Amino acid sequence: MRGQDSERVRDIFDELPDDFVASIEDIRITNKFIDALKTASLVSDVEPLDADFVENLRHPVEEEVTITNPDHRLSLDIFLAITTAAEQTYNSVRAAILRRHPESEILT
Repeated sequence: MRGQDSERVRDIFDELPDDFVASIEDIRITNKFIDALKTASLVSDVEPLDADFVENLRHPVEEEVTITNPDHRLSLDIFLAITTAAEQTYNSVRAAILRRHPESEILT
């Protein structure tokens, strides 16, 4: 595993611009974020999650979902096709579809 970790770190450094300079504050913020991730929990007094939500995260539905509404299917198809694009891309596509088909129930 260590070999893979060091390879990932090298990849990250290779992607940085040549003139990149990290400040001490950048490193301090990064370390705080890493520490927060290490202690992250679904159960928290700081930002408590709804018990049903936590239960669903811990025990997700594993059955196949059937989507019968064609507008919902269209919404999902578009979303999955542009998952690496900005949210605005989906909103723009949605707006174009609604201009053509105002009765559509495409999801937001």
